[in-house]
Amino acid sequence: MISFLALLSTLFLLAITLYLLPAFHAREMPPSFTKNIRKLAIIYAHMDDEVSNSGIIKQLSSIAQDSKIIILTDGSANEKTQREFCPQMTDFACRTQELQHSAKILGINKVETAGLPDSTLKNHIAQGVQFVSQSLREFEPDLVLTMEPSGLNFHPDHMAAHQITMQAISKLGAPYPQILFSTLPLPLNWAFDSCFG
Repeated sequence: MISFLALLSTLFLLAITLYLLPAFHAREMPPSFTKNIRKLAIIYAHMDDEVSNSGIIKQLSSIAQDSKIIILTDGSANEKTQREFCPQMTDFACRTQELQHSAKILGINKVETAGLPDSTLKNHIAQGVQFVSQSLREFEPDLVLTMEPSGLNFHPDHMAAHQITMQAISKLGAPYPQILFSTLPLPLNWAFDSCFG
């Protein structure tokens, strides 16, 4: 049973979020940050993680001349694949098709998938670093967008995606791309004990 205090706290956070959220979404990034973005690389764990950051992705991809999203896992642990939309396809192929549609809407030019096992990405750090390093070396992005260290919600795959991205960038050598972390807006980052905000 939810305590009255927990319910009241949740309602308070929801009210503040609904009050403040339009202000956060209305903000534009400063031109000093965006003026040198030619190539954008987005690195996430799952084939639906881009949805939670679609606003910033759409804004950045409209500025960049070229963009790429790299998804590290195969999506096999997601039970929400809607088979009626792709009955003749494997879950991986279906999820990849969904990602390609999402990327098109968000203005992302290229889609790459590493196909590492979903829900166990932390056990495949070395393979992820190798895949991402190679991809970044070939693409040469000016800006990389990835999960913050806590993965937004402490999901092990999200945290592993952050770790993989940071290790891959460290292997590139100078000049390093700018790094932007996906995080939750205030006060949601407090509610989820996010590392950034």
